[in-house]
Amino acid sequence: MRSNPVIALAVVMGLAPMTTLAMQFSLSGDQLFMSGIINHNDHCKFLIQAANHPNLTTVVINSPGGDAWAGASLGMMFRLANVTAVVPQGAVAYSAAAIAVVAAPRKRILGSIAFHSPYLPKGANDGLSRADLYQVKHKVASVLSSSGVSDRDIDRIMAAPPNRLVKVVMETADGPTAAPRNGDRIRALADLCGRM
Repeated sequence: MRSNPVIALAVVMGLAPMTTLAMQFSLSGDQLFMSGIINHNDHCKFLIQAANHPNLTTVVINSPGGDAWAGASLGMMFRLANVTAVVPQGAVAYSAAAIAVVAAPRKRILGSIAFHSPYLPKGANDGLSRADLYQVKHKVASVLSSSGVSDRDIDRIMAAPPNRLVKVVMETADGPTAAPRNGDRIRALADLCGRM
């Protein structure tokens, strides 16, 4: 019986097979651990955690990526909650996860972080899908720019196909200046998420 190299790699990386990789959240003290694929509502799940745990200071992330729009939204919520994003040694933050990590006001990258351009899934090439893709690319580029990623690196990221990850060296551990944590705003947004 032959083994599946993709599943073997996922096991080596500490990840489950792709079919079971929905983002998992677990809290330990003031740290929130996030592992799995970033989906469309994970920024809401994060906001609910942040609202329920006002002493949250750190998000530890291990993710192969996911939805680019959700990654950019998640990164903006990291910024709102004023948390440090950590990619520990042996972990990855690729694609949408990389966008989320670089948007955090502070980051510690000990693992691997890499990007590629947002893309359309196979079969989604109609006019509306292309318009949606344009909006996603614009949002991602805006989040990267406001996070201190250089225009040159943004151009490299936006030119990279989904099968070619681009590594970007972050010159500083600090990203955009974050306003102090606004617990009332976080709670209001978390409540809004809960009604969706």
